[in-house]
Amino acid sequence: MDTIGVHITHVGEDVTGRAARPYEAETLVVPAGVPVLVIERTYYERDRPVETADIVISSERYILSYRLLIPGR
Repeated sequence: MDTIGVHITHVGEDVTGRAARPYEAETLVVPAGVPVLVIERTYYERDRPVETADIVISSERYILSYRLLIPGR
């Protein structure tokens, strides 16, 4: 994005869970109805969203891991 003059300042993700749809299960090579995580990832330049991706993955292939900054006093 920097190459086209857009500097990504942060990324947001919304993660939900549900059963895989038949075409998703086929693509992911998992049994129908297996739980999947649906990730809506949005890249931002300051407050402006510039790209969004919808990602579906089998739930056993993903680990939610966060690091949260705790500001000093």
